[in-house]
Amino acid sequence: MNSSRTAALLLIVPMAVLGGCPAPPALPESLDVAISASEKQTAAAGGGVPALASSSWAMLRKADPDAAEPDPEPQPGPYGGLLNGGLLARPAVDEQMFIVDFGATGQVLGIRENRSFLPEIYGVDTPVEGGWTAATIPGLSFRGATYGAQAGERFGSAIVVDVQ
Repeated sequence: MNSSRTAALLLIVPMAVLGGCPAPPALPESLDVAISASEKQTAAAGGGVPALASSSWAMLRKADPDAAEPDPEPQPGPYGGLLNGGLLARPAVDEQMFIVDFGATGQVLGIRENRSFLPEIYGVDTPVEGGWTAATIPGLSFRGATYGAQAGERFGSAIVVDVQ
């Protein structure tokens, strides 16, 4: 075998085998969004909460008014343990986690002053909708979709994020 052909094969085979992670699947077209502790409503991607249209809200962790002690062991929420200290550090009571900006239809446009959801990866100011955004770690990027639902005065908003 020709030595230049051998060298080319030795370069191509590892590149084909180590070609990287497969592309993530498309973001879901819909998601069941919690609008109370026991009720969920199906929401379309890009959908919002009409009551939150064109507004910004600071999100803080509030104490459980029914808890006998000031910081009891949290129960899993509607999306598992992500928001209760199971996967991320649990913010202190009354600590601002981030500010969320809502668009004209109540869809989440982005997060500002992010202190709680991996700001060292996603950044302090994070877009939610749109294409791939470079993370703070070289070679890592993310994209997101927003889902919002409202039933009377109850509402919920959720974000799904893909990372590659």
